[in-house]
Amino acid sequence: MAATYWAFNAYVSSSFFHVGLAATYFLFDLVVGIGITHAYRQLAHTRSWIQLGPSQLFKVILPAILLTGTLYAVLIIVKNYCARLVFNLHFESTLIVSFQRNFLTVLATGIRLTAIWILAFHLYHYAMMQIRIAKENARLAGISARHLTMAAVDPFRPEQIHHITRLWVWRAGRGFRGSSRASTPMGFASVPRRAAATR
Repeated sequence: MAATYWAFNAYVSSSFFHVGLAATYFLFDLVVGIGITHAYRQLAHTRSWIQLGPSQLFKVILPAILLTGTLYAVLIIVKNYCARLVFNLHFESTLIVSFQRNFLTVLATGIRLTAIWILAFHLYHYAMMQIRIAKENARLAGISARHLTMAAVDPFRPEQIHHITRLWVWRAGRGFRGSSRASTPMGFASVPRRAAATR
């Protein structure tokens, strides 16, 4: 966006349509903008600024916006002056005069552009951090719920009766009075009383 603006500025800043100056402005503005934003991105990841909360982040991004905006203004003014020298378009006699005429205007533009980019960069990473936290909390909640469900159906908890620990009740088979089978559990052979007494 900034490169397009300065390319348009090259069209209207001279008394004739200058394609070379417009292309130079556009290409070098892309280099300046991408270079500054990538340098800040690398610094933010190195210093772990993307993990800061809103209150701590404000103390970081305010100086960063001012610094990157100033750097942008300096590079743009130098680029404009050098490009005009190359194409013999002398709008200012010296580089100092160019700074005196254009610094405040370009500085305001640079602060505005870098502020938009830096705020968008940190808002994106803050949103991603909140999404990761929400997913992790949901995962832990799911694990806790699954463990509670497994505990509810655990066959070996004290109040649960399992087939291994169940007390079996043996039914007595049919028999006649005086018969030893009347008190013998089903499935077991009847033992004579004499043999039982000798055991």
